[in-house]
Formats: sequence, structure tokens, C-alpha cells
Amino acid sequence: MKQETIIAIESVAKADPEASPEQIKALLIACKTPFVRCKLINAAEAMRILLVSRPTLRKYVRMGKISEIRLSTRKTRFSLEEVERFAYMGSEVNKNA
Repeated sequence: MKQETIIAIESVAKADPEASPEQIKALLIACKTPFVRCKLINAAEAMRILLVSRPTLRKYVRMGKISEIRLSTRKTRFSLEEVERFAYMGSEVNKNA
């Protein structure tokens, strides 16, 4: 985000009497943090990469071994990078994270 835009956002946030200093700081950090896009895959692709069934994939999500991204109540996606990392490195992924 451009610096001018960040300054404008900061001035608007500071003008809000309900905004706490912590909220303003969090807002500015979010503005400065670059947005990184990752390739998303559906459950079928994740199951194919991991060589597991749907119940096992759900079990991995519940156990926190991989995380799901909910697009809606019926659409779930997974980060391709995270799934591949888990497929090739196993449970070591969460220990290093």
C-alpha cells in the first residue's frame, strides 16, 4: 500500500474517538504487511496429493495438522503449499511452525 494511503488511513483512525491505540496500531500493521497470495486447492486435490480419504482429510484438519480455508458453508479450500509440505514432511510441519 502506498505511504500516502497509509497516512490517510492513520489520520482517519485517529479521528475516531472509539478507536483504541492498539486497534490503530493493528490497522497500520495490516496496511503495511504485504498480501501474499497462495494457490488454493479443493478437498479432492488435497486428498489426491496426500493419498487419503475424505474422513482422513477431515481428521487432519481437526487435529490441526493442516488448515482449511472456508469460502462458504459448502466450499472449503486448502493451501497447496501447506498440503505439499505436510505430504512430504509429515507431522514435522507443525513442530517447526
